[in-house]
Amino acid sequence: MKIDYEALAKEYEYLNSPKRWKNLVIVSLVIMTIVIAVLVVLSIADSDMRSSIDLFLARNYKYVFGGVGVVLVLSIAQTFSNTQKDKQRIKEYKVRLNEYKAKAADTLENVKPIARAKIDKFKKNNDWFNEDYEYFYWQDQESIHFFPCPPVSAQNSRIYGFSKKKADIKYYEMVGEKFYENKISGGGSEGPNIGGAIIGAQLGGTAGAIIGGQQTIKPIESELILHDTRKLLMIFSLDDGVSEIICNSEFFGVLKVNLPEKSKEIYEEIAKHKVLGNA
Repeated sequence: MKIDYEALAKEYEYLNSPKRWKNLVIVSLVIMTIVIAVLVVLSIADSDMRSSIDLFLARNYKYVFGGVGVVLVLSIAQTFSNTQKDKQRIKEYKVRLNEYKAKAADTLENVKPIARAKIDKFKKNNDWFNEDYEYFYWQDQESIHFFPCPPVSAQNSRIYGFSKKKADIKYYEMVGEKFYENKISGGGSEGPNIGGAIIGAQLGGTAGAIIGGQQTIKPIESELILHDTRKLLMIFSLDDGVSEIICNSEFFGVLKVNLPEKSKEIYEEIAKHKVLGNA
């Protein structure tokens, strides 16, 4: 499997380019220039407008120019700060990417992953850890393998994967549920119709005011909301290293096709036959 590391570095650099902050300052200056130009044109075309602008500037020129100066200084300082942060972020990402490249060179060179699995959590030494990272998945005759995908950012990167013997897989199953909620809204009042009461009083006196001022009723609306909490749970027989993992639900379909013999249904069927055989 080949990974274009140069393309990954360029994409990350493009998305985090320091130029975006300079462009923001330039756009702000352009907008400010346009506003000043519009005011100048208006003052030339309308003598009253010119007088108003001159009077305003005469009274508040210190605040106007001071405010503009403060905004410019803060913008330049913030631009410099963000630019430095972006450069450092890009530098750190390239370091993480090189670390990953060195680690993945031998592992991924001669394999062809059949899927990507997003591991949400894993259990190790009886403790659960939040993972929330995507892994390449492949399998051979004896084992299954998980190896992290290239770094997402400098702060979110992995270089170590893990493998398990198929014989050490207890079973996998889908946990959680998928259901629809029918959310009903509306049907309540929006408060008294004051305008309707006034018009009703003019046309029909007290009775008209009562009828015209009745509350407006909101129409009843129905919205079908999907709740999907399903995840794939895989449990291993041995407790050395990772003993359980929780993945995205789509990975269940991958395993059903490529590792059907380890589904919980098969595991329970085998366990039932063993019990009947020993009876």
